[in-house]
Amino acid sequence: MLLERTQLPPPTLYRYFRDLAPPPYNGGKDGLIVAVVTQWTVDWQAWMDQVLSRRGSPQDRVARLFTELERWLKARQWRGSLAANAAAEIADPNHPVHKVIANHRSEVRDRLRALAAEAGVADPSDAARLLQVLLDGAMAGARMEHGPGPVRVARDAARLVLASN
Repeated sequence: MLLERTQLPPPTLYRYFRDLAPPPYNGGKDGLIVAVVTQWTVDWQAWMDQVLSRRGSPQDRVARLFTELERWLKARQWRGSLAANAAAEIADPNHPVHKVIANHRSEVRDRLRALAAEAGVADPSDAARLLQVLLDGAMAGARMEHGPGPVRVARDAARLVLASN
């Protein structure tokens, strides 16, 4: 689709991204994948920060995160997480996109851990892992169902995670 929209031949398009991934992945489709997933993670984390920075209790903010996630996914036709989609498509665990995804997941988990600590849960790290699983499941479920049901269930479960002390 990108090739169609840019109307560039593949070698020309890939050349623009050749320096964004380490050898042997630079200069081709893999470099483009790394660049696109990297930008997606930056954008997603900025979106998450914006949502979580609004006023309210941690429980209100985590509920808002899932409510806004529903809007975000709907606007993108329920496509889910580009990071998860890339991870599923690229089997080679040594491909550099997996490092980008691991860093993204760690940064998201850090944000969730801070929210859980603010909520006063007994183990913020465990709560962060639970919340991340809920985010992952909400995005994957919304993609498979082409709708908001999984996001809404995850929102309710996330409130319970932060309510447990």
